[in-house]
Amino acid sequence: MTWKRYAFSLLLTNAVLVGISYLILRLQNLLPLNPNGMGSMEPT
Repeated sequence: MTWKRYAFSLLLTNAVLVGISYLILRLQNLLPLNPNGMGSMEPT
């Protein structure tokens, strides 16, 4: 694996994880295992 492919893979992985984290925070009130009943993240 070349350094360019490694860097691209690293950036792509980070972008996907940021997207998943954002969705979890935005949909937090709809997800199961939310015993405190916390609402979703406020849009900014």
